[in-house]
Amino acid sequence: MANYEDLLRKVQLMGQTTFKDALKADSTFWQDCMAEWGQGPGYKNRVAGHNRDWFDNEARRKLEEELKALIGREWTRALQSVTELLEPAA
Repeated sequence: MANYEDLLRKVQLMGQTTFKDALKADSTFWQDCMAEWGQGPGYKNRVAGHNRDWFDNEARRKLEEELKALIGREWTRALQSVTELLEPAA
């Protein structure tokens, strides 16, 4: 169970790290989101749309693909560890 929780923490950290700098540095994104305040009903949907657009950008999709590859490798390692524990010693 501890290994699974470690894997989850690692994946969460990898996800945060992957997008943090790009998201933090994108002042246009933040300005667009802030400009939605006070524009009437639908604020959450408009801000969610900005988020979708940001993550759907080709550069971010590439980051997401790299993140998925990292997660896949970590998952494979975790499964290998479990397999080694369950297989009888030769």
